[in-house]
Amino acid sequence: MRNVFVDSSYWIAYINPNDVYHDAALQIEPSLKNAVLITTSEVLTEVMNYFTKRGPVLKMAALKLAREIINDEQVQIIWQTQMSFLNGTIYYQRFLGTEYSFVDCSCMAFMWTNSFNEILTTDDHFSEQGFNKLLD
Repeated sequence: MRNVFVDSSYWIAYINPNDVYHDAALQIEPSLKNAVLITTSEVLTEVMNYFTKRGPVLKMAALKLAREIINDEQVQIIWQTQMSFLNGTIYYQRFLGTEYSFVDCSCMAFMWTNSFNEILTTDDHFSEQGFNKLLD
């Protein structure tokens, strides 16, 4: 089974019809039918926070998505632990000279530790580190 990491930018594009990547997010969905989608609780927090100031309709869409993801057998959520947080700090320190967010560093740490290569994201930070972005 193919494992694909899912970043916040994919989830955001998927539910936001005004996002420039919305159509691409919908179009790639059929190719993911046989994949296990892996995301983290930090990514889901980032999605919820993104929609905080975008009105009640999009906030509700984010809440609905989070609940669906939690119950979706195709999606595996990696819940933040003390160790995952500490691993994120290692890469956050390593990339002090960049604009990488802490969540990006934490996701990269997870992906490197678990030999993941494919990621659903629009964020070039991941391709800069050698990951294969599936969403452009």
